[in-house]
Amino acid sequence: MRELRRLHEEISRLDERAAREADPARRRRLEERARHLKSRRYRKIRGVVKDVVGEIIKLAREHQAAIVVDTMEEESYRELKEGDGSGVRKHFLDGLGQLRRRLQALAQWYGLPYLEERLYSTVCPRCGAEMEEERRRVMRCPVCGFSDHRDNVPLIWAKRRYWELLQKTKQPAFSASILLLTS
Repeated sequence: MRELRRLHEEISRLDERAAREADPARRRRLEERARHLKSRRYRKIRGVVKDVVGEIIKLAREHQAAIVVDTMEEESYRELKEGDGSGVRKHFLDGLGQLRRRLQALAQWYGLPYLEERLYSTVCPRCGAEMEEERRRVMRCPVCGFSDHRDNVPLIWAKRRYWELLQKTKQPAFSASILLLTS
């Protein structure tokens, strides 16, 4: 991540210098260097995506697990992507898109159950009521009293809906393992 951030900052500096440069030859050299670093950044992101997806597929095959990707709403995704003026988040989120596409393709290739679904962390998995933050990232349902860490709630939703998710994907039932990827 640090290497990607460093590359992004260097590209931004080169782009700014090229925009201010009056000499066409110097401007071309700066633009060419920036283009080279953009290609390097893309290759780095692609390499990370390839490694992560390979590990997820390996684990899913070993444990005969369904892969459930917890997706974010389009509006939230757009806000995150456009919210950072420097554009660094955009490249990380583009990498997330690459990861989802590659993961879906390999899951299909290996015949693994795969589903992208929004699994909310603020909706109670027991009764469906809106949960409130009890203390730092611990959510509590005011209706039924259910309480758990915010990051665990989507996993509980996935476990609770395991059979329904398998029916949606029309895949054979595997063991009760679910590999959850949150975005």
